[in-house]
Amino acid sequence: MKKLAAIMLICIILLAACHPTPEKQAVVQKDMEQLIEKAQATPEPAGSAMQNQGGLKARLGIPDAFIVNEAYSDIFTVSADAPVELPDTGRLPMAHVKPADFEQELITNIYNYLVGDTVMYNSDTLRSKKDIEETILMLQQELSSIKSGGSGTTQPANDTIEQINEAIEELKEYYEKAPESVEHAIGSSQLRTITIRDLQTGKEQKSYTGVDVCEYPMDVGGRGKYFGVAQNNTGSDVIIQEKSGGFNVIDTASRGAHLRYDDPGLLYRFCGIEYDPFTFSGGIFNITSSNKLYAAQWPSDAALNGFNAAIALRTAEDFLKAVNVDCMKPVYIQPEAYITPELHESMIFASSDPEQAYAGLFAHRRDDDLLGMGYIISFFREVNGVIVTTDEGSSYVDDAWGKQWMYERLSISVCADGIYSVEWFSPHEITDVFTEDSALLPFSDIVNVFKLMFRVTHEPQDDPVKPRTDGLDSRVRHDYTIERAVLSLRRIMERDNVESGLLIPVWDFYGYETITYADGKHLTMPDVYSMLTINAVDGSIIDVKKGY
Repeated sequence: MKKLAAIMLICIILLAACHPTPEKQAVVQKDMEQLIEKAQATPEPAGSAMQNQGGLKARLGIPDAFIVNEAYSDIFTVSADAPVELPDTGRLPMAHVKPADFEQELITNIYNYLVGDTVMYNSDTLRSKKDIEETILMLQQELSSIKSGGSGTTQPANDTIEQINEAIEELKEYYEKAPESVEHAIGSSQLRTITIRDLQTGKEQKSYTGVDVCEYPMDVGGRGKYFGVAQNNTGSDVIIQEKSGGFNVIDTASRGAHLRYDDPGLLYRFCGIEYDPFTFSGGIFNITSSNKLYAAQWPSDAALNGFNAAIALRTAEDFLKAVNVDCMKPVYIQPEAYITPELHESMIFASSDPEQAYAGLFAHRRDDDLLGMGYIISFFREVNGVIVTTDEGSSYVDDAWGKQWMYERLSISVCADGIYSVEWFSPHEITDVFTEDSALLPFSDIVNVFKLMFRVTHEPQDDPVKPRTDGLDSRVRHDYTIERAVLSLRRIMERDNVESGLLIPVWDFYGYETITYADGKHLTMPDVYSMLTINAVDGSIIDVKKGY
């Protein structure tokens, strides 16, 4: 059975401390009006005593644990004895939002804190004649290797030869009009117009407002610092250009500003690695734990050389405080192990279960093999004391090549020597607040929706398994376990519209799937995304990939 599309959303919020409360009245689509009216119904009772978490639990009949045991068939079950996670407040707002750009003051504050007095240079996709010559020579050498049978490529030789010949011809044409040299001006945190060019043809593809600076402009290995900002696109087109063996996508229609900082040199120094970017000798392989440690688990996290999650968190929070960001709150943290590429390769080929080998790194069973350990801390926006959940990258209007609106997320990567990476996607701006205290369905109604719709959205399709000759059941068994039930906000976009959206209260259910095959073998599939997202106002199902 196919997933049911959700009814469309609602809205929330008094923005967090990053933007002032708006005065402008938002215009919403017709099919949202009934939902908004439901959210604006006065919750009962409405006294101040009901405005905390305890009041919310009493008002909605929320238990301490979400308990479910449903056997939909003999090969499809879902069970839960999971903690229910609630915001500290008893009031969940709803608001109209739109994509926001990063303000110049914030950009400068982050730049000054992370880049400091390091001299940075403007990046430029314009290439010099010498640079193009080197690329042509490299491609010609690769072509000779393929023709002589010495290439390690796994693509069919004829296809690869066609692609390389096409690239060489485009580069030769580009060479004729390319400058003798490209000077990289000293850069700064100031926003400017940046032009993106096709690296094979030199043709302009798009331009945007942003910052794009690096410490070593010609360093393809990326030893030095990098700082970049891309404000929201302002166009409306997604252009797919077909080429031999593939295609290019030029997207001016999607929305979601992006800020990024990287300092791989800090990580190399911390790990004691000398890295040659031109021979790719040395280097570091980062292994990120698939297990997310939530706030309650951080104090128990083991330390490596005295550095643990709590210290990493303080480092990240000190940074945000210094740059005047108080609307983003830490939600989970993931340990990250730094090992040599050689060790990683040996772990992959020496183990029948690489995930188990990785787990040994994070259980401190292989500390002597580590170059170091760090943490990636994920921050979500907080609005009126309620987290805006994000666990998908973006929402698509139609398909994977259509326009999209990135979900907001901020990650800060920290090792014992400091912050080596920051990435912030898609901030948003509140344009109208519909209600600061949404009327929500009783939890018993949410449980009933869960039991019905989990079957609709997860029922196994017929497995193309041949009947067994030994008389045993050849079917694959699917058992789902819910580990967390979370009430928070989500950003949903208006249907077919990446320019405008809503924040709405939702219930998210997280867990994992255990697959059991006919031979008795098991496979556990942890789900980093919500297994089911239910609109807390009207009980409709939300497809966060579609955005509504």
